[in-house]
Amino acid sequence: MVGPWVKDGKAQVRLVAEGIDASGQLRAGLEIALDSGWHTYWRSPGDSGIAPAIDFSGSRNLGPVDVAFPVPERLDDGFSVTNVYRGSVILPLTAKLIDAAAGADLTLKLDIGVCAEVCMPDHFEATLTIALGDKDPEAGKVLAEAGKRLPGAPEPPAFAIAGAVRQGGTDKRRPSMLPRAVPDANGAEVFVEGPADWYPNVPKLSRPKPARALGASASTASPARWRYQGRSSASPSCLPAGPSSSGCHSTKTHSSIIPTNRISPRRLERQP
Repeated sequence: MVGPWVKDGKAQVRLVAEGIDASGQLRAGLEIALDSGWHTYWRSPGDSGIAPAIDFSGSRNLGPVDVAFPVPERLDDGFSVTNVYRGSVILPLTAKLIDAAAGADLTLKLDIGVCAEVCMPDHFEATLTIALGDKDPEAGKVLAEAGKRLPGAPEPPAFAIAGAVRQGGTDKRRPSMLPRAVPDANGAEVFVEGPADWYPNVPKLSRPKPARALGASASTASPARWRYQGRSSASPSCLPAGPSSSGCHSTKTHSSIIPTNRISPRRLERQP
């Protein structure tokens, strides 16, 4: 099932759904399409920008709607560094039916910031009705492709972040080190996310100095690390990631550390 496009300003959105499975779970997606030259923001926008406000509370016969976010791209405009989506992006959605014997209405209220040289807030409202037994295989294929852009669980020892280790600083500014395992540290990017009152700057790759032997130079194989400085009253603490998350979880609210290398975080295959 594919809903109609709803346009405001320089963006348009629509809801898509594959249907409701035998367990009563809805599999759907929120598609955002942006005009050429414009971008919107990841759930943690970075130096500036507006995080999306997504509200499904008006939905009928659905429990809490889980929204997943594909890995963004990092945009440095010379003044600030932000985490953005350009072109088109689909945020996968899942929710359980409250009454397994009835269909559901997926009802959205969305507020996003859309920016180019200037920024503007855009507001959207949309509803998609899903009846029991309705199936849309084409929508299922689209959602499956969107799922490939999501960060997957760590895959030690090939692909993982071991944690965040504070290195000095103050309670308001906390330099931290991120021991990592990725196929190519030089080409990798790391996105660090924290609570609302905790902002990390862009992590920078830091390598240990090689060891030297008398009369000759020799290097020892040491893992590369990323260094970042968080500004906050809260400190992230790392726990083992679950099946649908990647990285760390804060002691206050959800926090994650997502390593990327222009590759699929799930399968480590290069994307075009």
